[in-house]
Amino acid sequence: IAFIIYERVIMNTSVLPTNFSDNGKLIIDERIFEWLKRIVFVSTILVGVLGFFGIKGVGQYIRQYIEQTIAKEYKKIGREQKIFILNQQLEGAKREEESKGYKLVREEIKPLFEQAQEIEDEALIVKFLDYLIYLNSRVLDREETTSLVKKYAKDFMLPTTSWGNIAIANMELYEQIGAKKYKEDSIKACEHALDQSPGYGTAQAVKLIICAIDYERGKQAKEKESSKMQIVEILKEVNSGSFPISSDETCKYLHSMGGTYKKYVDSLLEIASEQMKEMEERRIINVKN
Repeated sequence: IAFIIYERVIMNTSVLPTNFSDNGKLIIDERIFEWLKRIVFVSTILVGVLGFFGIKGVGQYIRQYIEQTIAKEYKKIGREQKIFILNQQLEGAKREEESKGYKLVREEIKPLFEQAQEIEDEALIVKFLDYLIYLNSRVLDREETTSLVKKYAKDFMLPTTSWGNIAIANMELYEQIGAKKYKEDSIKACEHALDQSPGYGTAQAVKLIICAIDYERGKQAKEKESSKMQIVEILKEVNSGSFPISSDETCKYLHSMGGTYKKYVDSLLEIASEQMKEMEERRIINVKN
């Protein structure tokens, strides 16, 4: 009975201040673990007695009581330990993306993000922001991402990767829906990323794909020519050598694109074959060096 309570009630308690070891095993704070051992003993007796009299829903009440008590205990833990625990929970969530899915992981991250804000550790807050924006980009939740940027970008410097993920999500929406606002927001995010990290390859690749989309959809020769010129200019910038890693990152992102986007990569190879070849050659040289 004690084992069932531990497994079904305690291990399913979402507010547990836990972390994960290298092998993914759950570790519970020692003080709270000692308290849990005592509560399991009492709960065993309680379930047995109340179950005997036919009273149902005992497990639910016990779980609520445990959650409330653990929340109180968690507040007593030192600031540095809370930061450590939340960092471990963040890494644990990342490992569960594939099994749980982006939407479920995102919902589990939100209350942890609130805890990070309560601690007021800037580095931790930015980590959670970056990951939430990444999760939003995976499910193409533009509204929630916009809300996060408006609320936090003034007080915290979003990482380059955040702007990169915002650019990617809007690029995908532009490809799917075709609304101009998605293209504009994607380009703006690319520029933010490039301002922070000049030569950032992912941003350059996104700009290239957007231009390729415009080229493919252009109905007039003038529109196609304009898109072609933009593509050539972007590739010249990538190949300028000002930021050697740029060609490597840009190629890497373009190589990773399959499915719907492969035709746009093929268009780039056709539209600007010389510049694309040069970028690939630079990438190979950088890898060798």
